[in-house]
Amino acid sequence: MVADMKLSHKALPLLLYQFTSKFRDELRPKFGLMRSREFLMKDLYAFTASEVDANDVYNLVGKCYDDVFNTLGIKYRKVLGDSSSLGGHLSHEYHYVSNIGEDDLLVCPSCNTGVNATAHPHEESCSQCGGGLEHTRGIEVSRDPGS
Repeated sequence: MVADMKLSHKALPLLLYQFTSKFRDELRPKFGLMRSREFLMKDLYAFTASEVDANDVYNLVGKCYDDVFNTLGIKYRKVLGDSSSLGGHLSHEYHYVSNIGEDDLLVCPSCNTGVNATAHPHEESCSQCGGGLEHTRGIEVSRDPGS
């Protein structure tokens, strides 16, 4: 699709996305329907002219996620995730808060800032307001991989 296009910096940012079926090859899938072997995955590829533009796209995509979850009335937590395996400098995860969730989250009750406890095990206080963090569990429903 893009191979035949003549791209210039004027065409940027260029956002390409796809939806594909993905498969997990787990010997014993956990949580039945919650974590099935086959699931629909959305991927977004963003091509930008600068790091500033990349950050703008990242923030725009994050706002889109926020808008979708809020419109649907889904109570969620946006937490700082692990970007090391995906590359980039920043990664956020969106979690549905639930006691049966697989992920441990640390969330500030004052400003709602949070982190994935596995990705940030040494986090002791909120990076935004300095308040204490409370432990909760969540089911990851989406991820914004690194910018």
